[in-house]
Amino acid sequence: MLRRRAFITLAVSAGLFVAVALPAHAASTQVEKKTVSGVNGRSGTAIRFSDHGANSVTITAVDPDGPGGRCTETWVDYTTKPHEHWNPALVVNCSGGTRTVSNALTNNGKTINGMGVVVCEVPNTTGPITRNSGNCKGQLSLLWLRSGQRYSSFALSADQHPEGVQVYR
Repeated sequence: MLRRRAFITLAVSAGLFVAVALPAHAASTQVEKKTVSGVNGRSGTAIRFSDHGANSVTITAVDPDGPGGRCTETWVDYTTKPHEHWNPALVVNCSGGTRTVSNALTNNGKTINGMGVVVCEVPNTTGPITRNSGNCKGQLSLLWLRSGQRYSSFALSADQHPEGVQVYR
């Protein structure tokens, strides 16, 4: 009997340790997944997690041509009802292969009801970057403020700020 109690105590303790050690989104529920196929083999995926108002997104950018070529941008922005302004997130991959960023767009917004995703093929440059229907696919209305802008002109880390973007390079 004492051995059984010790085993149960050990099992419960181990379970609590594992629950604490899991990443933030592991305890959350996946509520949405969107993949957009861009131009020239580029693609991006966003997976939204939510747990009682705690939100986060895992974002992937696939860059098929490797370093020295063009870059893949994956843009993600929340949609809310009623409208609230949350900054979009942007993952830039210029090195080839797949780049994934977890726990992006983390906040406690209770009005989030979806997300939009856009994938762009852009030059590997720090200068102005054109973003339009010729080089971007997905919900293009996310980009209307940012076409022609370089990363340094809109990058910031705040969740809410007019015209800001959380850039992961």
